[in-house]
Amino acid sequence: MDPVLRIESVTDEQGRSLGTVTISDVTLAGTPVRGEVLSAGGTSITRNGDSLVCTLPCGLFTQPGKYGFTLGASGYVAQTFQVDAKYANFVGGCPSTSSGGTVFSARLSRSGA
Repeated sequence: MDPVLRIESVTDEQGRSLGTVTISDVTLAGTPVRGEVLSAGGTSITRNGDSLVCTLPCGLFTQPGKYGFTLGASGYVAQTFQVDAKYANFVGGCPSTSSGGTVFSARLSRSGA
C-alpha cells in the first residue's frame, strides 16, 4: 500500500529546496499520533522519538484522514500544517490496494527573516 501523504518538496522563500525536514506534533483528527504508528507505511523517513526525519520526497501514513503536523528544519521557523490526506485509487479484494495519495509541498521561512 502506498503512503496516503507524500511530502513532495519543502522550499525556502527564495525557492531553494530543503533536503530534509523534521515532522513533529502529528495528529490525526485531533488525536496525537505516536510510537510505531507514526512511522508505519512511511518511505524515506526515520523515527526519532515522537518525531520523524523526512528525506525529501517522503511518504507518510497509510490511514486516510485529517492530519496536523509541524514541519521544521535547522535555521528555519517551524510551521504547522493541516492536510486532508486521501487515496485517489482503491481496488477492493483480498488483499486490497490503495494508491495515489495526497501530494503536499510547503515553504518555510528562515529564522530571523
